[in-house]
Amino acid sequence: MIINKLKKINLFKYNFIIPARLNRVHFLNRTSIYYIVNIILYILVCMYPYLEYNTLYETGTMILLVSMGVQNFRLQVARLHDLNLSGWFCLLTFIPLVNTIYFIHIYMVYGTEGVNRFGDQPKPRSVFEVVIALILVFLSISLGMIFAILTMLDHVKAN
Repeated sequence: MIINKLKKINLFKYNFIIPARLNRVHFLNRTSIYYIVNIILYILVCMYPYLEYNTLYETGTMILLVSMGVQNFRLQVARLHDLNLSGWFCLLTFIPLVNTIYFIHIYMVYGTEGVNRFGDQPKPRSVFEVVIALILVFLSISLGMIFAILTMLDHVKAN
């Protein structure tokens, strides 16, 4: 049953074609996927000093990191549209302390019901999508902890 549902998901469409509005679960799923990819890229960048110098590797990693950042802002704009707010509010991520309140708001507040000025209401979430969101959050936190431990060990080793 789960395999059939996974086959129906077109990953390219799900990850790169972003609708005008995203509800909380879809936003959480997509940001978790990008977060996991970013953590893996950061781990690769941290391993960079131990690898031979390779300009192509360094350039490719930076291009991927920048593209993930752009995708993240696109997701935030779609989530803000679900809250009936302008996409310009995503600039609040650059203000210290305000960005914490901003992220709590976009992750916790329900979107507007029905049609708003940005389009139709997103499709309702299913139990399967909620379970996937929880798994992705657990995986994101686990990878973040691994990255933090690796960074700490590298720092202790340097001193």
